[in-house]
Amino acid sequence: MPLSHRGRMMGGGELSPPTPPEDVVFDYTTFTEVDPNSRYTVGVASIAFAALPRNESSYIYKDMGVNYYSGNFKFDFDYIATAYGSAGHAEPWALANAVNNVYTLRTSGESLLQCSAYIFSGAIRFEVYEIIGTVVRSSGNYQGTWNSQYYLTVERDESIGTYGRLYLRVYSDAARTTLLSEVYLDLTAKLDFRYLYGISSINTGETDWLTGSVSNLTQVNT
Repeated sequence: MPLSHRGRMMGGGELSPPTPPEDVVFDYTTFTEVDPNSRYTVGVASIAFAALPRNESSYIYKDMGVNYYSGNFKFDFDYIATAYGSAGHAEPWALANAVNNVYTLRTSGESLLQCSAYIFSGAIRFEVYEIIGTVVRSSGNYQGTWNSQYYLTVERDESIGTYGRLYLRVYSDAARTTLLSEVYLDLTAKLDFRYLYGISSINTGETDWLTGSVSNLTQVNT
């Protein structure tokens, strides 16, 4: 995602500081929806998912162009799980180079970065993954309360270590001033990505399900 921003000439001939790029607030209605059983209700700023099960392939993604995400990046999005059946999953964010639900991408040998949201013992958990071929690595997790709104940030910082670090931060407020948890994963490869996912099922064959919404996906550039 290389960006170049020139400064502008000020009086006296000196250059002003370059203007930072603006944040990108995504319109979910411009994404491609694969939803064979009508689980999703898509609005400009939100995707509601209803009884999204673990035995079907459904996902919403945007083609950003080959190798679009090639360096540092940062995304904000909001998430709430309002009902569930057993160990339901609904994955609110991923980057990949192929199109399918994120579990099938994993088992077919694709590489991706993913934020996972799922029910564990009646609580909602969030964590991030690096998946390279069939090798899956995960961060620690934050365990919260289902039916509570959370505000998440996923960030890749390539200045740390050999290949960078993937962070997940969970906040209790939309301004992202009250941090509940930060977990991270040191990456093991330099990967560039084409497809941005706004939501995905995991097609593992179980009937466990999750209801809720993901909203306000923003690529933070400032």
